[in-house]
Amino acid sequence: MLDVSEHTGMKLSYAIREGARRTPSQAIWKKTHVGSTCALGAAAEVVGCTIEDGGDDALLQYFPQLLDSVPAVEEVPAGNLRMLVCALNNGGRTREKIADMLESIGY
Repeated sequence: MLDVSEHTGMKLSYAIREGARRTPSQAIWKKTHVGSTCALGAAAEVVGCTIEDGGDDALLQYFPQLLDSVPAVEEVPAGNLRMLVCALNNGGRTREKIADMLESIGY
């Protein structure tokens, strides 16, 4: 597992994109990142975080910006960044497309 301090400056879009590159969609999420969206699971994989019990709270130590308020994006209403990622993922966006969208709004 990597040290948290090594990742505090990592952009969420980069972590999702890198996780998508390393691991095929849904390859390990059912066992390692239970209840997480594939996009957040990809980010968790890159930073060495395990998501348990369907909660993404463990990712907050690596990406506290998940609680940031964000504007509406396409059909997803304004809310926090975590909700945006989950809604885009559940709406059928690829992890790479989600990473592109996050990068376009600074994450």
